[in-house]
Amino acid sequence: MKNTEQIRQFLERVSAVPVSVSEGGTGLNGVWTVEVGGKRVILKVYSRRRSLLRAVLCDIGYRLRGLTSFSASGRCRAERMNLEAWRRAGFETPRIIETPLPEPLPPNCLCLEFIDGPLLSSFLLDAAVPARDRKRVFRRFAEQWARRHVRAEQTGDGRLIHERSTFDHVFLCGDRFVTFDLEAAYVRVGNMRAVIAREICGYLRSVLKRCSEEQIGTFLDWLVDVYPNRAYLAYIHTALYRNPSLPARLVHGTDRALRRLRKQKMPKFEVAQRLRAALLRADAVTVS
Repeated sequence: MKNTEQIRQFLERVSAVPVSVSEGGTGLNGVWTVEVGGKRVILKVYSRRRSLLRAVLCDIGYRLRGLTSFSASGRCRAERMNLEAWRRAGFETPRIIETPLPEPLPPNCLCLEFIDGPLLSSFLLDAAVPARDRKRVFRRFAEQWARRHVRAEQTGDGRLIHERSTFDHVFLCGDRFVTFDLEAAYVRVGNMRAVIAREICGYLRSVLKRCSEEQIGTFLDWLVDVYPNRAYLAYIHTALYRNPSLPARLVHGTDRALRRLRKQKMPKFEVAQRLRAALLRADAVTVS
């Protein structure tokens, strides 16, 4: 409660403007903007965003999945750690601004570079942009994307895999692809390829669920053409349908049944099936 009130008072003093803030929990968790010397910066506040019981259950789930803590302080530590790890490895993230304001930041807050650019998801889905231009940009992203996956597998560094993977978490800023929302990290990874497969699937689902049937086929054909590591793409179907781990197969089988009952649009299992079909189409063209 003390930290919550401290953050609330700080936001009022600096005239922070909410951008995307959780309604649940304390009502403070999320992204705010602040004017500093005539320039905007991002103030990210980590606070309880769900009921106390749900927050505890989420934290347990995070730990079981080999992730960092779901607590406010755990997410703040993880975001700082991930932002620095990605930048050291040569991948773009918002810069941390250490001394942005006349007074120190309250606990569980980070001040970040404001990125001025569209979301990559919006650009890829923008029919007003010629398809050849969108594919050219997607090719540049895919090359960096695959390089990060290779780096993660070679080093065993789970921090380089985006746990909250979506094209909605990538800004297109000139020639830069700036990834954000890195407040969870894999600290225990048993099967890195399965974690990479999960990330790729999350990215794809974020776009495919907003596409028409024709656009889905086109986008997946683009992916197969521009993403340089075919083995990672092929492993997505293996991870979800023929996982070498029996517990994983049981979990995925239950998950498939639950998603069918909920009638979820473009679940990850459908993404895997459609991607497998796109890979087979590409192979058939190559053979012919």
